[in-house]
Amino acid sequence: MMSRAEEKTFMLIGASRPNVPIIDMARDIGYSVVVTDINPDAEGLKHGDYNYNVSAKDVESLAKIAVRHGVDCVYSGTDINFSVGVINDTMSIDGFPLILGLASEYKSIFRRLASEAGMPLVKGYVVSSREEAIRAFEELGTDRAVIKAVNLGSSLGVKKVRTKEELILGFDECSMLSGEGELIVEEFINGVCLDANGLVVDGRFYPCGIVHRSFVEKGDYFVQKEAVCPTALDVRVQKEMYSTMSRFSSHLGIRTSPVKADFLYDGERLYMLEFAPRFHGEMGFLHMIPGAISIRAMEAYLGFRYTGVLDESLLEERVVDRAVMRAEINGEVKSNYDIGKYVISFERREPIEVYIR
Repeated sequence: MMSRAEEKTFMLIGASRPNVPIIDMARDIGYSVVVTDINPDAEGLKHGDYNYNVSAKDVESLAKIAVRHGVDCVYSGTDINFSVGVINDTMSIDGFPLILGLASEYKSIFRRLASEAGMPLVKGYVVSSREEAIRAFEELGTDRAVIKAVNLGSSLGVKKVRTKEELILGFDECSMLSGEGELIVEEFINGVCLDANGLVVDGRFYPCGIVHRSFVEKGDYFVQKEAVCPTALDVRVQKEMYSTMSRFSSHLGIRTSPVKADFLYDGERLYMLEFAPRFHGEMGFLHMIPGAISIRAMEAYLGFRYTGVLDESLLEERVVDRAVMRAEINGEVKSNYDIGKYVISFERREPIEVYIR
């Protein structure tokens, strides 16, 4: 058993109800757990050993908390990963470059980094005015485009447009939601959305599962219809996704970190939409992927940070079930936030319900 001087501390930034299993997992491994969240009523703040009502964007306060508790491992399931990068640097934790923390928060920075690395991107332009948006739309030469905020996720601030008039309306609306001076105008591509997870340990990339997602249009917006694991996608395409993630991780100089990428596949080509130093949503890496293909990536990562040894058996893919997550009320597709919970169905076991708040 470790002495008090040898005990290790895990810090979780963002502690909504779906994150509670991460706290329990870290404590089972042996960590003392520091939990932070901007919401004073966040469920996770009831479960940590040390709990702080602090914003994920308050980098200075988070770094001071990390120093106070001698943090050895830090994770956030949000897209605010710049704070994680700062804490890694402050505590001399071998992780990922700070620029990736910013790129996970700002799609414009991601596009620049990915373009420099030769990653497959949807054709698009960063714009800062209506006039630039119109020029970008004309340059794309397509009858449909997507305009999106650079700093929002979960399909917020994303609109499909068909005309210049719709583009201008979309520019104004997305600008208001974003609060930033930049937006992105991209070619609209009809395809399959894929969430891919990986883990980089000492510079080596390990595949950690793919979730296949489909969306429906609600006006000009997109709402997830269902998420499925394992994906039925051709193994060749899956390998290409993982190879792309591995190459980008190496290009960025990531040493040890979870990584996730959003891909779009149109039947012929893969496009990378986003990349961040974390796993995809908690329902995927904590429930769907372990339940369907046996990969327990979070446990592997926390265990490595604790012992210095990676248990590769936790990353071996074995298909044991099929997991499906839907958000539906009386046959109408809603967002998970509309119904207030995630519902995951399995073919061989009882369903899982996780309330969001």
